[in-house]
Amino acid sequence: MHELSIVYELYRTVTQLAAEAGLHRAEAVRLQVGELSGVEGPYLRECWNAVVRDTPLRSTRLELEHLPAIAMCAHCARLYAHLACARTCPRADDRASIRAVVGFYLFF
Repeated sequence: MHELSIVYELYRTVTQLAAEAGLHRAEAVRLQVGELSGVEGPYLRECWNAVVRDTPLRSTRLELEHLPAIAMCAHCARLYAHLACARTCPRADDRASIRAVVGFYLFF
């Protein structure tokens, strides 16, 4: 379960950024998660709740937004949702390369 290590790093990052900004609490941490990141939302939330349980962030909720992997067709240059189209360009019926949204983006 790599979600736990992700959440520990997320917690460290949030507390560091909050301290730098002079914040003492946050209502929510919003994390945009790329479709190909391999992260499971329910596990991420479960780990978040466990990690922040006895910390100043205990009442901070984790909000997840899932972002589709965007692919560009090598044949026609069309952008499309990679997995929604079964990894094949709907126009040219050709394979593509991933162009965006593989990892994480953090907002709080």
